[in-house]
Amino acid sequence: MNLLSCLTSLALSTIVIFPPLVMVSDIYSLQKEIEEQQMMVENMDRAMELIIRAVRGAGYERTQDSNHLQKIKFNPLTNGIAIKKDQHQKSFDEITLIADVPDRLDYDCLGNPFAKERTREGKTFQRFYLEPNRYEPHTYILMCQGLDRHGRLQHGELLNHVNSLQIDWVKENSTGDQTNISQTPTGLIVIKLEVGYLSYRLLRNEPKIIKQTRYVAQRLLPIVR
Repeated sequence: MNLLSCLTSLALSTIVIFPPLVMVSDIYSLQKEIEEQQMMVENMDRAMELIIRAVRGAGYERTQDSNHLQKIKFNPLTNGIAIKKDQHQKSFDEITLIADVPDRLDYDCLGNPFAKERTREGKTFQRFYLEPNRYEPHTYILMCQGLDRHGRLQHGELLNHVNSLQIDWVKENSTGDQTNISQTPTGLIVIKLEVGYLSYRLLRNEPKIIKQTRYVAQRLLPIVR
C-alpha cells in the first residue's frame, strides 16, 4: 500500500468516525448541563424551604393557661419578623426571625434542634442574608445565622452563586406578577431568589440565570386565652 492509499484511508476513516464523536460529545455536554441545572434548582428549593419554615414559625409565644399548662400561641402583636432592606443595593435584603422554643421537636436553618440553651432572652433566633463570595467576586452566598448551645451566634452557608435576594411584605391581593408591596407587616411575604452559574456549554461571560419566587404567610393559630 503506497502513501496515497494510506492518506485516502485515513481521510475516509476521519469522515466516518468524526460525526458520531461530535454527537456523543454534544450529548454528554447536554447531560452535564441538565444535571447542573437540576442540582442548582434542588439547592434553591432547599434554601427557600428553610426560609419559609422559619417565617411560618416566627412570632410564637409560650404561655400558661388557667391550669398552669404551657401552650404555644401566635401573637400578631409580637414583632417576630424583621426585614432589612439594603439602602444601596435593592436586591440584597435580609430577614431576622424570633420565636419562643416550640413545644415539639423542630430544627433551625443549621439543622440544630431548638432548645432553651439555643436562645437569647428566651427567644430562638434565625437570620438569612447575603455575603460576598471570595472566590467569585460577582456573586454572593446565602447565609444563615442561628445560636449555639451557649446562645452565641453561629452561621453556615446555604447556597452559592446568588445574584440577588429580595424580601418584602405584600398585600393579600398579590398574585403572580401583581405584587403589591407594603411598607408595614401584613403577615404575607414574597421571597425572590436569583442565582447565576457558569454552564458547562456556555461561555464564561454568559452565566445561566435561574429565578424563584415564593409567597409565604405566617402560620396563624387561635390565641390561647
